[in-house]
Amino acid sequence: MSQATSFDDIFAPRAVSADSPMDRPLAQRMDVALMINENQKVWIAHDRPFGDVMMWAEYDADAATLVLMSQSGRLHDLGMPIHKPFRKHLLKAREIHTVYMKNRQVADVGVLPLMVRETGIYHS
Repeated sequence: MSQATSFDDIFAPRAVSADSPMDRPLAQRMDVALMINENQKVWIAHDRPFGDVMMWAEYDADAATLVLMSQSGRLHDLGMPIHKPFRKHLLKAREIHTVYMKNRQVADVGVLPLMVRETGIYHS
């Protein structure tokens, strides 16, 4: 097993073992888009089914990451950067709307509660 040589190494992409609670990032498995408006309405549009029932989302403001938590206990990182203009709106949001697009048509929608973590320890 390799060891991290610096703090930044923990964020480097790595293979995910089958028994890991962390699944491959969504952006590596499907086309995914994060949309946010000035009223803190948040949408995740995706072109493939998640493959599991999503229960809630967690936004880590310090690391600027968004993870969806599934019913089976697996973690599904968005897998794309949360751009700075979006971050202030995510801090105030309380839910995320998911929109599954199949053949350019809405096939399914859902609403996930959003939990926000901000310790102020690390800002990217």
